Amino acid sequence: EIYDIYMLQTQFLSQMCYVYKVIIKKIFIIKMSSNNEKTHSDLN
Repeated sequence: EIYDIYMLQTQFLSQMCYVYKVIIKKIFIIKMSSNNEKTHSDLN
């Protein structure tokens, strides 16, 4: 019983970690692209 709960928790945590990484990547990409647009407009 306790073992099952432990397994579920670790599975949940690993999923959360994965989702967290994906979200951070997306945010990072969005920030980078917006920064690039800003520099381009500044050049123009």
